[in-house]
Amino acid sequence: MSTTPQQPRKRDVFIVFSKSQPIEAKFALAVKHGLEERGRFAHEYEDWSWVERAITPDERAPEVDHAVLRAMLNACSAVLVIPARDGRPSDGVALELQMLASLQLPVVLLRWALTYEEDEPGGLNVICRYQVHGTDPNDSWIDGAGKSIAELLWLACNIAELRNRHDPVGSMVLDALPAFGHEPLTSFKLRDGLVKEDDYMREPNLDALADKVTASATRDQLRVLIEDWWAEAEPALRSLQDDGHGPVRRPCRALLEAMQLIVERSRRLFPALEPLSTDALLRRSIMLVRFNDIDEAVALLTKAIARGGDLTDRLHAARALAYDAGGDLDSAVAAMDEAVRLAPDKAYEVVHRFTRAVLRAKLGTSEARRAAIDDYTHILESSPDVNLRLSALNYRAIHFASVGEVEAAIADWTKVIEWQANHPRAAAQARFNRGVRHEKLGKLEDACDDFTAVLAWADVSSSQRFRALEGRARVLERLGTPADAADNIEAMLAMNMADPE
Repeated sequence: MSTTPQQPRKRDVFIVFSKSQPIEAKFALAVKHGLEERGRFAHEYEDWSWVERAITPDERAPEVDHAVLRAMLNACSAVLVIPARDGRPSDGVALELQMLASLQLPVVLLRWALTYEEDEPGGLNVICRYQVHGTDPNDSWIDGAGKSIAELLWLACNIAELRNRHDPVGSMVLDALPAFGHEPLTSFKLRDGLVKEDDYMREPNLDALADKVTASATRDQLRVLIEDWWAEAEPALRSLQDDGHGPVRRPCRALLEAMQLIVERSRRLFPALEPLSTDALLRRSIMLVRFNDIDEAVALLTKAIARGGDLTDRLHAARALAYDAGGDLDSAVAAMDEAVRLAPDKAYEVVHRFTRAVLRAKLGTSEARRAAIDDYTHILESSPDVNLRLSALNYRAIHFASVGEVEAAIADWTKVIEWQANHPRAAAQARFNRGVRHEKLGKLEDACDDFTAVLAWADVSSSQRFRALEGRARVLERLGTPADAADNIEAMLAMNMADPE
């Protein structure tokens, strides 16, 4: 591997976990999904040779690019550490923990049942601990825990942005708020040991805070602070102050009340702050759709589109997603037609075509599916982005199968599977889809091989694992091995997933 780090994709959270351990991998995926629902994104060091097999103590770990790992960690606002349940981290995780200790990045630490403080990874800057109760959490519990942990990480990311991007104003706001508990995170701190005894539950003087902020900050500082807060944080805070899990509610409510007063006072002092930028309108509308406030999102986007400007294609694309979330597919596809037409370059065009293909396929007609296939084919011919191409192959295969072009579908899935080493989740989904199609064609041995391959891979979602067990049980029954089929059904029941979707 190169020793020169490439610029990593922007991510908010880095997740440290043993990818060869299914329970740890399930927690990581659940947290990723929870973050994405709140507009935040996570990643981990993707050397997939760590996933292909568990590394035993007497084996040497694969070569790790320390510079790339350091760059990825420094690109994130917070880190989630999911320790090995047996207390013995893989070589890869041990290296990540060592680097985390040296960088002192803010860490949310998951604690397994019966874990004592002396058993925790040493030297980390732990700002919050999340306790797992019970020794064998089921998938439903893991999904719920993933959402709770995602909320803690969301709060950590927003605190980091206020303290870093909006310093000194952001720190001024956070330092004026009370501590909610003994953890640094719920006291708006990103380092252990900074919470003071007199910080607990004191009543903040928000009027004095608003006066201090508006007197200390320049108009440009206030504009950037208000736009970022209003565009992305405010919709989430409104939700989390009432519907968040446990420890995030009161900190989110306090931060929301403080920022609302600061925004009101700032706009009164500087009336020019009121017309927000088109970029802020776009970002806010995307967040509103995430929290199902469709009408406000559409209204904001319509207002922004009327302004014109460089972002018009992205505004149409965002309005398409808002229409889709509101159940108006025809308007959604029409909006994406405009986004594709107005795309400023090839990179934006292929992304808009991908979204249009998804929406076209949702219309459900054979004509719409073939139009979606055309969009995916254009992407495959035009885009160098491997992730986008693999997704286009997988979806095109699904639609090929739906219009009766089965061999073309299997060929596309096979191409995705060839990327298994570097893109295991896409490959797992393609392998499952190919197994379903082999089953329908009566190629039962091939179908069984595909479902078994999905189950052998550690880094798959709970839903993929459940569906693969279900598929293999059907196939084994048809192959005349009912006892083996029953074992797979028993494994499904043990997952305790009433609705694996």
